[in-house]
Amino acid sequence: MKLAALATLFVPGMAFAAWTTTDFPAFTEEGTGRFISQKVVEKGTRPLQLNF
Repeated sequence: MKLAALATLFVPGMAFAAWTTTDFPAFTEEGTGRFISQKVVEKGTRPLQLNF
């Protein structure tokens, strides 16, 4: 195993979340380190997309 690949195991990961649609509200802080955004949408109006 290469040393560079092993070194990446010790680096903590970071999470990033952002809405890219205009009809969803912005994130609001609820407690320490907890951000929420919610809206009721009808079933089948938006497809689920996961981007990594």
